[in-house]
Amino acid sequence: MSPAFDTNMKIFVITGGPCSGKTEVVNELKRRGYYVVREVALYLIEKEAKNKGNIFPWTNIKKFMDRVYKLQVIWEKKIPKTKNTAILDRSLIDCVAYYDNNGIITPRELEKAIHKVNYDKIFFLEMLPKKYWNKTKGGKPRGQTYEQGQKLHKKIKEVYKKYKQDILQISFMSIRQRTDIIEKHILSKK
Repeated sequence: MSPAFDTNMKIFVITGGPCSGKTEVVNELKRRGYYVVREVALYLIEKEAKNKGNIFPWTNIKKFMDRVYKLQVIWEKKIPKTKNTAILDRSLIDCVAYYDNNGIITPRELEKAIHKVNYDKIFFLEMLPKKYWNKTKGGKPRGQTYEQGQKLHKKIKEVYKKYKQDILQISFMSIRQRTDIIEKHILSKK
C-alpha cells in the first residue's frame, strides 16, 4: 500500500479557497523540515505555460481537472514510506470541489481513490481580506473575481465536510502565526 493510503503515516492537508495563503504556509512548513507535496494544479499551470500548452483551468476546466486529480493520486502514492508526516497543499478532495464548482460530474476513479486515503487533519485556511485579492504573490492578476473565490472557498469546505474530514479552521493572521498553530496540532498527533 502506498504512504498516503497507509494509515501509519500522518497526512495533513492545507486547504482553503484562492488567496488564503496555503502555499505560503506549506512553504513555511517545508522550511521547518516537513515533507511537503506542492499544489498539483499550480505545478500543471506552470508546466503548461512553460511548454506553451493550452490546457488551463480557464481554457478547458474538465481536461485540466482530469490531469490534476490523476497527478494528485500519483504524488500522494509516491510520498516516501520513510516519512512519518507529510503535508499536502490541497488533496484529492479539493479536486471534487473544483469539479462540483464547475458543474462537472466527479470521475468514479477519483471517488474510489478518495475512499482509500486517510487524511489525519485538514487545516482549512480562511481567505485573506479582499484588499489582497488583486494580484498573486508573483504579481500576476487572479483568474477570477473575489466573489468567485469566496464561492469556491465555501464549496471546498462543503466537500471536505461531505467526506467527514477532521477540519480545523485557521483564521486570517500572519503566516508564522498560522504555521505555529498548524505545527502544534501536527506535533500533538505524533
